[in-house]
Amino acid sequence: MRKEVLAAIITGILIGVVVAFGVWRANVAFKPEIQSAQTESSSPTPQPTVIENGGITIAKPEQNQVIAETPAVITGITKASSWLAISAEEKDYILKAADNGEFEVSAELIGGANQLVTYAFDTNGQEYTNNLILVYSTEFKSEVKEPTPTDGTPKEAESVSDKIQEKLKEASKIPTAYLGTITDITETTVQVRTLAGEIRQISVTPQTSYAKINKASKNIGLADVAIGDFIIAMGYQDENDVLETQRLLVTEVVTLSERKSILGTVVEAKKKELVVQLNDSNQLSLIPSDDLEVTIEEKGKLTNIKLADIEVGDVIIAVGVDLKPNLETRRIHITEKAPESTPTSSPTP
Repeated sequence: MRKEVLAAIITGILIGVVVAFGVWRANVAFKPEIQSAQTESSSPTPQPTVIENGGITIAKPEQNQVIAETPAVITGITKASSWLAISAEEKDYILKAADNGEFEVSAELIGGANQLVTYAFDTNGQEYTNNLILVYSTEFKSEVKEPTPTDGTPKEAESVSDKIQEKLKEASKIPTAYLGTITDITETTVQVRTLAGEIRQISVTPQTSYAKINKASKNIGLADVAIGDFIIAMGYQDENDVLETQRLLVTEVVTLSERKSILGTVVEAKKKELVVQLNDSNQLSLIPSDDLEVTIEEKGKLTNIKLADIEVGDVIIAVGVDLKPNLETRRIHITEKAPESTPTSSPTP
């Protein structure tokens, strides 16, 4: 009897040890995952500064955004202390980024589609580009949605899904445009192929206004819009990226701009032509346009000068239309003057 009791006690102890060991192993296995999850939820992931296109990020406005007034304030970031040339439809802007890479410029817009071609040149002479398309419409001004007011301080979204929904809500408040060629059309929807080759859907309502823009603008109706027309549709995107259109323009086809900017050193200065050596050792001829503007910064102030004031050895930024192999130039800015040569002293007789 004593042996049976002793055996039962020993068996119970062994079972208890096995169960305790199993619980301990389970805790060890799951504890790192729990700690990791707690760490991720309590410590927000730092958001790195993203520089698109290798060296330029346009923060505001967004691509294809509808702008109701001009000038439009363009803000962004590039590499520290880089030179920037921002070429709008009718005017060019040359500036230097701050020490932290931030930049801001007010650019004049024209009615309809505007392409802002931005070039950045870092301190090593490396070149980066960015093409921003904006649509300027005064007719859209009264239709712009105001941001939804919030009661008190906005609270942080609790989950990834909530954050996505918040971003979608914010995006839906920004008026945007679809630019492209109509591939299909019904009484309530229009399908377009965008400049990027994507198929997008546009919804129209009885409140949608229409106009045809060419040499003379005139109001039209949906019946005057046909497959093959190039259009600019303005409105707000829903959660499915369908554009709820408030205004639709039939206009000429928008093609990518051939405007270009260069940074180089003048190696030959003629009366009506400059030859510039680029960073890659190639040379380019600059042909001045009729409305050429030449500037230099003196004592912190931008000063207009003449083409004849540019000398061999000057470092310049030039903006114009790429005619290959020449550049029809409409803006030149001297970033660095050629060093003055010290005259050689004559020997004393």
